[in-house]
Amino acid sequence: MKPKIIAISGLAGDGKDSVCKILKNYFTKHSTYKFKRIALADQLKVECYEACMDLFRIDPINCSREDKEKIRDFLVFYGKIMRSKSKGTHWTSEALKRIEKFNSGNDIFCIPDIRYAFHPADECQWIKNNGGIHIHVQKFTVDTNFDLGKGVSVSTNFSTPINKEESKNNPPVIAFADYIIEWYDCSPELPENNRECIDAVNEIAKRILISYTENQSLVTSQGKEKVKGTRKKKSSKKR
Repeated sequence: MKPKIIAISGLAGDGKDSVCKILKNYFTKHSTYKFKRIALADQLKVECYEACMDLFRIDPINCSREDKEKIRDFLVFYGKIMRSKSKGTHWTSEALKRIEKFNSGNDIFCIPDIRYAFHPADECQWIKNNGGIHIHVQKFTVDTNFDLGKGVSVSTNFSTPINKEESKNNPPVIAFADYIIEWYDCSPELPENNRECIDAVNEIAKRILISYTENQSLVTSQGKEKVKGTRKKKSSKKR
């Protein structure tokens, strides 16, 4: 049976894991599906474990966000080598092995670290080819400025890529997304504890569950959906 896959993309720190947690809570509460998280980076960390311990004394499998930043460039470097050798298929192939191993037919597999759409059979294309749903998350802040003589102005500022890899690869990844979540930076509160963020993800989860129940394709000719807070609108970008 073809696996049910939900993929999540977004810049570092924008809340991919938070989306995954909210999705898990929704499907656990409203369905009988077993929700399983399988990240592409899981196998990357396994393969880089010895090198990271020898070079940095950091366990990539179990480390803090601060320590992860120290080894991020190394992980990106190794991941890029393996992607290049396999034309983007190495990490998805490893993930598919685990999915096929644990797929009972009543499982939803969430992959919260989709980052590439460069090669013809890359991560985003792999998700589509396997009938998966792709959600992209973007975090923003709102600044209110007062300028004497000009009045009050409000600006919305989305987070920016942390390195050249993200800057180059994020735009084509967004183009593959079925859903785009734009949510306010609610820190220090976590998105999975914020009512508006939860509602935004739950709206998408509800649509996905309906598509699974009715055995229908989620994305229609009407285009992708953009979700912002508790308000939903059609994106002007057509698929």
